Amino acid sequence: MGSELSFVLSNFGDMMGDFCEELGGIGEELLQLTTSSLDWNDELVNSIQAKLHSIKGISSQLGFVRLGKSVHQAEDKIVAFRKNGQLPSSEVLLKLSDFADFFLNFIKGIQSGAAHEMIETSMERAIKSMNFESSAQLTAEIIPITKDKVDQSKALPKPGPSANGAGDLALAQKDFDAVFAGISESLNSLRSLANSDASKVLQPRLESSLFSLVQARVTPVKGLTARLKKLTRELAVTLGKKVDLEIQGETEAMDRLLVTSLGEIMVHLLRNAMDHGLETPTERIAAGKSDTSKLTLQFSNKGDRNSISIGDDGRGIDPDKVAAKAMASGLITQADVERMTRYEKQELIFASGFSMKEAASEISGRGVGMDAVMREVQKLGGKLVIDSNIGTGTTFLMEFPSPYQIEPAVSFLVGNQNFTLSASVLRGIVLETDGVLHESGTFNIPGLENTFLNIHLGEIMPKATDQKRPLLLLHLVGSDVCMQVDEITGVGRMLIYRHTRTEDLPTYINGIGFNQNGVPHFGLDCTELERNLNKYLGLSEGETDMFSIEPLPESGITKQQILDALESPELIGSIKEILSSLTSTSDVKEKVIQVISIDITAFKDAIQDIEDPTELQYMVAIQYANLKSKWITLNIQMQYATVADKEPDAYAMYMASILSVIVGTVESLASPNAVECITQALAQPLNKN
Repeated sequence: MGSELSFVLSNFGDMMGDFCEELGGIGEELLQLTTSSLDWNDELVNSIQAKLHSIKGISSQLGFVRLGKSVHQAEDKIVAFRKNGQLPSSEVLLKLSDFADFFLNFIKGIQSGAAHEMIETSMERAIKSMNFESSAQLTAEIIPITKDKVDQSKALPKPGPSANGAGDLALAQKDFDAVFAGISESLNSLRSLANSDASKVLQPRLESSLFSLVQARVTPVKGLTARLKKLTRELAVTLGKKVDLEIQGETEAMDRLLVTSLGEIMVHLLRNAMDHGLETPTERIAAGKSDTSKLTLQFSNKGDRNSISIGDDGRGIDPDKVAAKAMASGLITQADVERMTRYEKQELIFASGFSMKEAASEISGRGVGMDAVMREVQKLGGKLVIDSNIGTGTTFLMEFPSPYQIEPAVSFLVGNQNFTLSASVLRGIVLETDGVLHESGTFNIPGLENTFLNIHLGEIMPKATDQKRPLLLLHLVGSDVCMQVDEITGVGRMLIYRHTRTEDLPTYINGIGFNQNGVPHFGLDCTELERNLNKYLGLSEGETDMFSIEPLPESGITKQQILDALESPELIGSIKEILSSLTSTSDVKEKVIQVISIDITAFKDAIQDIEDPTELQYMVAIQYANLKSKWITLNIQMQYATVADKEPDAYAMYMASILSVIVGTVESLASPNAVECITQALAQPLNKN
């Protein structure tokens, strides 16, 4: 083998790049074909034979004799099946996917200049995988599906040029940055010659080249998903589990660097889901589920960011078990456990050295997987959150900024600094502010019915004033908001460099942008503004001193204790007892249940993202005041009915009774100091004049 490799590299050195590009593209397509389905059909056989024939021909032409012979033998075996009027077994398809994987590693080894030993090992594995007689008997199954459950055979890529971009020119990161910097520098030089003929001709072409270069960085995720399908199938066999795999957004394209890094991240998460999350068929049936688990992968390119998730319908993450294991491992103390929320306990799986496995296996259990995932996500400037419930499953949600993006944007000036904001959220621009009314932190625009709340970004923008400054009208998460700026400097395409989060810049700054004149701007992160909109809504000067929020002594109440109280059997039992005299078809009963459910859900949602203990105490007090005010209103309503010699409304009677039970429960949770502060605030007139 060594002589073969040396011969090829010495005789085809100058041409190896072209050969490797072609072979790599064919290998990627073969991997796609062999992971698209477990069942053969005539179209699939023809497509795979075409790929094998191309690999055999080019390999033999180069001098990889043994590889060419092994592929030829594989072709003969597939042809033998066809002559007998049969289709190959699913085991053959598994072997071919192994071959495609090993073959791609072999090609990439040559391209990267890896050591001879590494290249030869990949080649030997590829040749060995062509021995179909050594195929192991399948012990489990995986059922690949698409979102609309279409026939897999109709979704297969056609033979021909690389369908997934694998054969396209792929610049390394450092090479891309060098070319990008060179074109940008040329553009800046031309801009200094603003009125010259050369500038008028070359500047649009260079800008177009820059745009094309950024577009060339993106690659489809299909190459990654093919490997994930293969890994899922192999793990299902190893673990004896049935898995229904669904991949959404398989045709999405993302930055090459991100897709490459996602390979390691997704492998870790998929192994974790298959080993820890999904039950065996026997366990699922015992839990009242179908014997087949569902695993869902989602990929979405949203322009300025990329969203990826992997979810299952398995065991879910038990926060108490995770915390107990972490405490037993010495990662946290009992005091830590008592003050942690269930989400914080679940996130302990990302702690270095943590594992729920009692003993390590080849798949997981060494405590070096999930912490590596979090480090890689953070290195890429991304975020990772867990959504998990015991018995129903777990979803890992990731979001990454796009490192380079050209998008329509509005640029503006505040103080001496330039900023840019995506035009996707822009509703309008108000340059002439005559007639604009500003009061209580809001703006009313002549000719527009809606009131616009003012966004205040403390570090860079002064609070809203009555100065005649331009307004940007925005639509964020269903709300009409506006931003007061010093000057609108332009609307057009902006090139944005996304950056990794740092403590040096506010969280709503997500990158550096350059407009068509090469002027640098700070990019505002629309996702951050939407996610934490309330945090950025400014108050008018007249509102800030309406009442003061006092510091509170530590109450020791935790978010989990509050949630447990709202879901306690005692509270639920009391509510059911009050409603027991109403028939199940009663309109009153249905309405009461609906309203109470909305109130309790709103309470839970209100405290969901609060981490600060003082803020949590005030929010409980606010919810307590809200529920108690409803209870008081209903009692007054019934008293008026009694005075008027009328029958009290049934809905008011039952609703008031249930609210009294809920208010009593919440009252035991609320801090007296916080309740007093909120009560004083409610007692003050809205308009002191």
